[in-house]
Amino acid sequence: MCDSEAEKILFILNKHERPYRLLIPVYIFSYSIMDFTCSPDCILVFLYS
Repeated sequence: MCDSEAEKILFILNKHERPYRLLIPVYIFSYSIMDFTCSPDCILVFLYS
């Protein structure tokens, strides 16, 4: 499967990095939701509605 030591190391790193790369859209979405809900305008709208 892997010939050299460098290829083995890259294979292991890619294997462990893959789940984190899949979560990037989740992080962006949750950050945008938190940014929206924590903005002062939205807090005022929620308070006065």
